[in-house]
Amino acid sequence: MENNEKNSLIKKLIDTEEDAILDQVKVILGVDTKDFWNELPEQVKDSVKQAKEELQRGHGIPHDNVMTEIKNKFLKK
Repeated sequence: MENNEKNSLIKKLIDTEEDAILDQVKVILGVDTKDFWNELPEQVKDSVKQAKEELQRGHGIPHDNVMTEIKNKFLKK
């Protein structure tokens, strides 16, 4: 990549106000070390862990089944 291209990308990065773009660049460059899991309240973490355990025991409804049910209920007239 030429320096002109790099400089153009750097300028766009500097000028952007889009947090989503900046977050993606951080991930791509390995700069983003923040793990969203650590930001979650303990109650939410516990609920996720419980749900995963239930799925491992065979409880719950597969995602495809839920999506089909929702589509049939709300999208078909």
